[in-house]
Amino acid sequence: MIVKTLKNELCRKGRAFETAALGEPLTADDKQHFDRHLSECVQCRNAYQAIRSLYDQINEELQRPVHNKVLDLAKCLSSPEVEYGLLICRPIASSEPNPQAGLFFTELLFYANGSRFGAKEKLADYGREDLQDFLTIRAMSDLQDHKLLLYLWQANCDNFSGWKLKLADQEVDVSAEGKASIPLCGIKELHGKVIQIAKSADPSAV
Repeated sequence: MIVKTLKNELCRKGRAFETAALGEPLTADDKQHFDRHLSECVQCRNAYQAIRSLYDQINEELQRPVHNKVLDLAKCLSSPEVEYGLLICRPIASSEPNPQAGLFFTELLFYANGSRFGAKEKLADYGREDLQDFLTIRAMSDLQDHKLLLYLWQANCDNFSGWKLKLADQEVDVSAEGKASIPLCGIKELHGKVIQIAKSADPSAV
């Protein structure tokens, strides 16, 4: 509601440059016209500054252990092309000798772009009773940096230091807050995949 109200504060001409407030790249000509318009239109300048401030706060929050409400708000702030969703990782029995490594089968539980997976409308609607003790991955596309951002969550786990995520031929490190990224792809492409999670035996030592 806040974002929609701020966007409505932009005049008709200013709305053509709405993506600039969302961190989306503009062409050189568009950037020049946008800067000129802001210098002339107080209404749009004030709205743009408010949107940018809110966007910067969301970016700051995304660097911390991420709450589902923050991702919901980040999606509201983003352009329609940005995807986000939720996958649960079901453990697969394995004869892997390393007790710290595990294989998981991914299942898309929630997707809010186009065809919808699940009955819920946003990530914040999913509680522990829905996710049980499964390892989950919240995913959001970053079109500017051409990455798919991944945010891990698991009940009673607040430190992911030393974790590694392996998907197909990609292996990425997971931050202490549970954040990782892979090259940009569609979130639905991660449904029904086998992934491997390698955990540090002693996260405090990492």
